Order: sequence, then structure tokens, then C-alpha cells
Amino acid sequence: MKKIKAIVLVLVLVSISLNLRAEEEKAPPGMEVIKIGNVNYIVPEGTKVRKQKDGIIKLEGRLEYVARRFSEIEKKISELEKTDEILKEKFENIERLINKEKEISETDKDG
Repeated sequence: MKKIKAIVLVLVLVSISLNLRAEEEKAPPGMEVIKIGNVNYIVPEGTKVRKQKDGIIKLEGRLEYVARRFSEIEKKISELEKTDEILKEKFENIERLINKEKEISETDKDG
């Protein structure tokens, strides 16, 4: 009887650990699992973790995360706008060169 109880206990513990591992691997879209010590936290992707004195760990707060991400997105948009302007200028220069080449080729045909 003791052997059966031991086997059942082992099976239960193994199934619990396997179930916990399965849960650790899955996070909703846009979220990630951060493991700190023996504890898993499900947080938005890119959340910063700060380790402080005395082993205290502080996760970035919701408002701080949103503000930081918003600032990062604004920077990226600004960079994309600058790149867009540069590409527009290059396109216009290419267009001018093509038009000049067309004019030259037309005058060569006529003359």
C-alpha cells in the first residue's frame, strides 16, 4: 500500500510540474513570460526589469511602460518621416534625370 501511495504521489508531482512548464511556455499575444527567481511573470513584451538593492526586483509600471513605448514609437515615426523625405528627393532627382535623357534622345532623333 505504501508503494502505491508513493507511486501516485510521484505521478501527481510529475504531472503538476509538466503542467506548470506548459503554462510557462505560453503567453498571450503581445505578452512575454519573465522568470525572476522561481516566479514567472506575464508582462507586456519589452517590459523592463530593474534589480535594486537587497534583492528587490521592480518591474516597470503600466504607465511608465506605455509612456516609454509611446516615446519610442514617436522617434521611429520621426525617423521614417526623415527617410521618406530623403527618398522623395532622390526620386525627384531620378525623375529629372530621366526627363533630361528623354529630351536629349528626342532632340537627337530630330536633328
